[in-house]
Amino acid sequence: MSYAETLDKLVQEAEDAIEALYLAWLAGEVSDGMVTALATATIVRSASKASSFAAVALSANLTTLTGSAVAPVPAPLPQGYVFQVQTSVQSFIPTRDGRGWVETTQSVAREEVLRTATEARGKGLAKAPVDGWTRQLSPAACPACRKWHGPTLPRTARMARHKGCSCVQVPVITNPKENTSVR
Repeated sequence: MSYAETLDKLVQEAEDAIEALYLAWLAGEVSDGMVTALATATIVRSASKASSFAAVALSANLTTLTGSAVAPVPAPLPQGYVFQVQTSVQSFIPTRDGRGWVETTQSVAREEVLRTATEARGKGLAKAPVDGWTRQLSPAACPACRKWHGPTLPRTARMARHKGCSCVQVPVITNPKENTSVR
């Protein structure tokens, strides 16, 4: 399974957990107060998994490309992150007559998984033994992503992205002996 496919799986797991939480709330198994707390915990857990996965996957990718062990660069969630997610989730209230809450909460979960993975991968690339990175477009890439695609950027460059962007950074390493790039 590729890096992008695994991220998609992490997004789907988060969305499924939010759906199950909503259904439990509709059935009266979860109180009104607990639904936002559990949604927050689900999103934070999913974002943490994505951040850790991004760091370890980049380490494995770079170890393969360079032929030398490259340690993962830790990318913990920022201070205040839980409060930020909680505030976001609490800003919309679930209703029993519509799916707006579940869809909005799933959207937050998707964005947090993808954003934290991108940030973690970027932190790792900034410290990695690479020449730079290039954008790998997602299958449903938007016009903005297509515009940003192409050039090799410096390893310290932040990846431009929009909400819901599932494009990923691919390391570029130039082999000086053969003067070729490995992606």
